[in-house]
Amino acid sequence: MEDIRNARRLGIFEVSQALIVRHPDLVRDMLKNILITRAELLFHSDAVEYIGYSGHFPAQERGLPPKRYLVAEKFENNVAGTSVLTGLRLEPETAESKT
Repeated sequence: MEDIRNARRLGIFEVSQALIVRHPDLVRDMLKNILITRAELLFHSDAVEYIGYSGHFPAQERGLPPKRYLVAEKFENNVAGTSVLTGLRLEPETAESKT
């Protein structure tokens, strides 16, 4: 098994407090394969910023800052035709997503 720490498979991402409160099971499922090394409540954005290691993050060279990721929400229609949040995943932040 690869050592995710030595491979520098490190990422930074934020999860809104509203998402944590409304969908704790989905957030817990997203975080289950991430070794969280820091979690900080950001009052100005009403979110928790996480830094952690995961085999899902690409390996990085030493000296480079950790990559940032966005939480992407997956929606599906239920039997009543209503869109329901069914999953969360982390996607690399891009220049377009910053604007």
